[in-house]
Amino acid sequence: MSLRTRKPLGRIFFCFGLGMLVFIIAFPLYWMILTSLKTTAEIYSRTPTFFPRTLYLGHYVNIVKEGLSVYYKNSLMVAMSATGFSMLIAILAAYSLSHFRYKGRQAVSQMILFVYLFPAAVLFIPLLIVINFFGLTDKLSSLILVYPVFGVPFATWLLTGYFSTIPRELEEAARIDGCGRIGALFRVILPVALPGVITATVYCFLLSWNELLYAFTFISTESKKTTPMWLSERILGDVYLWGELMAGAVLMLIPILTMYLLGQKYIIQGLTAGAVKE
Repeated sequence: MSLRTRKPLGRIFFCFGLGMLVFIIAFPLYWMILTSLKTTAEIYSRTPTFFPRTLYLGHYVNIVKEGLSVYYKNSLMVAMSATGFSMLIAILAAYSLSHFRYKGRQAVSQMILFVYLFPAAVLFIPLLIVINFFGLTDKLSSLILVYPVFGVPFATWLLTGYFSTIPRELEEAARIDGCGRIGALFRVILPVALPGVITATVYCFLLSWNELLYAFTFISTESKKTTPMWLSERILGDVYLWGELMAGAVLMLIPILTMYLLGQKYIIQGLTAGAVKE
């Protein structure tokens, strides 16, 4: 086979593989949106349809009437607070690990990565004991304090790699101009490291926004439940309220898609630049 023949053939295989990947990722999202716009009768029809016969918004109306806005507000408050808390800790920790040389620094860095690899269920009992000890059970503040346990390690690891690529001359110039270390961090380093910061922020927000296990354990009062908890209650024994489930899932996607669409350029830069240390 000649080189000229191999090039188009390789391109065909590449395009086919890329098309399959896009299909695997996009089709579940399409089916979720489609199901949320179907009537209950059409959802349970023996003949599946790839386009709704009529655009039915009844499922969205139902979940709004059932008080989804309360759970949505709780989720937003918890996710935004936990993300802000996580990023503050991660930025300071990453700056310390990348700009200071002290005994045990390497061990701390490895420990952070080790904690990041922990399954969430492993820390379940220790965190439950801590929450009970401080009397935070059935309070949204318990989730705000727990979620950074899982968000901070990844954010610190990512930002440490990213901060290490920033020339030290930038910080030194800021110090000469009268900035302290904290001033140089927030006025010089963070603006340069914006792609990495946005990437870590989106990750921490996504983790807090979607979390169910700890929310289901720590929160019992109806008015304090989060959106994932409310969605899980759309499954009644062996009965699945698919229309409401899919409508709620579509609404849950809105903050994530908004963050990604606004910061996709920075997210891609952050993932690639933060992956390598110089």
